[in-house]
Amino acid sequence: MTTGSVFGELTLLGLATLRTATIAASTTCAVSILHQSSLKTALTRFPKESEHFASMVQERHERFLTPLTSLQNTEFFGGCSQVFMDLLKDRLEERLFMPGQEIVKEGATNQAIHIISRGKVVCTLGELQ
Repeated sequence: MTTGSVFGELTLLGLATLRTATIAASTTCAVSILHQSSLKTALTRFPKESEHFASMVQERHERFLTPLTSLQNTEFFGGCSQVFMDLLKDRLEERLFMPGQEIVKEGATNQAIHIISRGKVVCTLGELQ
């Protein structure tokens, strides 16, 4: 995965509670983190945006999909209103991860989506990379 990649959308939407992979930075990475509670708060103010995520969830289930520098440039948030996006953008937590540092750990509970703003990561599923 590289700049613009997103992981954790299923946990953000409450469709999964445990991480299915360990994600570690392979270069210095700037990562934006949006917590589930922030999305839920925003959706209470913008209930129409829920339709966007509901259709995405349905599409992902149908295609069995698994999981770009701003939220607006991601497929996940594409199509949302600018006002909604501005609200979420203000709630992003920016973090920097060094090479080899784990961003999320397989099996850990987490309720946030992670958007890679810069850098590359390696995704490990069990023993597989």
